[in-house]
Amino acid sequence: MAGLRDILLIVVAFSVCTGDEHDHKYSANEEVVLWMNTVGPYHNRQETYSYFSLPFCRGNKAGISHYHETLGEALQGVELEFSGLDIQFGVR
Repeated sequence: MAGLRDILLIVVAFSVCTGDEHDHKYSANEEVVLWMNTVGPYHNRQETYSYFSLPFCRGNKAGISHYHETLGEALQGVELEFSGLDIQFGVR
């Protein structure tokens, strides 16, 4: 029983100690990535348009350092596009 308790303690400690880009805790001046998906009318959810097919401004930033497609995005067919906006956390 003590062995199982020790393993459980190690697993819990490891899961608490490992934060990554998906934990959504930003520090000051850290890059905040803004993704665009689709635009469409509220009354007809089946009619959608790519965000940048409409005359919206695209930011001047060319790309980001990373992008990992999630399982949900793959299964639902979601196509996220980088906004190109340079946003820093905590900076006006």
